[in-house]
Amino acid sequence: MSFPDAVDAYVPRDVIAFFQHANIQPTYIPLSTLRSNSLDATHLASRTYAASITEPSMYAHVERCYLFALAILANGFPSGTPGVPQIPFAELHTRLFHATLLHDLGLTHAPEALAHPAHAMSFELHGGMLAYEHLRRADPNIAPERLGDVVQSIMTHTLALPHGKTTAVGMLLQLSALFDMLGYDAVGPGSFASLISRKTVREVLKVYPRGNQSGQMEAFMGTMLKEKPHCLLGAGIPDFGDRVAAVKELVPDADE
Repeated sequence: MSFPDAVDAYVPRDVIAFFQHANIQPTYIPLSTLRSNSLDATHLASRTYAASITEPSMYAHVERCYLFALAILANGFPSGTPGVPQIPFAELHTRLFHATLLHDLGLTHAPEALAHPAHAMSFELHGGMLAYEHLRRADPNIAPERLGDVVQSIMTHTLALPHGKTTAVGMLLQLSALFDMLGYDAVGPGSFASLISRKTVREVLKVYPRGNQSGQMEAFMGTMLKEKPHCLLGAGIPDFGDRVAAVKELVPDADE
């Protein structure tokens, strides 16, 4: 199993429409393959920054999202669609790494993040602004297209929008984050079973266990919805907090 040379740069924004468009097979991909892509100094700077800002169980979540997104990508993410621009794997990988590792910066108790003026915003916008500033520091010459794709993907990753297109990065971030929060029935029965092999998921969980992620996310959501009733998360998946709290294991032992 290897990663594609390039994939569709834009795909349907609606997840159900994406499933109808995609032809992804849940092939087993070893963790060693998912970790085989080289990381440069800017990648490592994002990993260090995410680890310093993101709460511990949520940091493990963002590392899993990176690996799950790569598994989805390798399993047949749409590519070569007539009339659709293609994004080379190397560029996609760079954008995807930054987007997944940095996407939950706004879910934090870190004093330096809470002191940022954007803390008054919904966590996706707050986190997106932190990511924007970090990436400009880490790479002053970052291309506007890369920066924009990463930050916009972070700022919109909880929104379920029915029309238009999103980038490959935006869809991979949304799918991997939803899967890691809600498991195989995140979109509907069997939907995520068609994206990621359970064996791959188990290998990832051994390295980055979920811990009390469900409880911590439920607590974050309760605080956000109370303090920021206008937050974007409230416009996303109905009863998201209750569904997150109900997920104890992504792959139950009896689920083969």
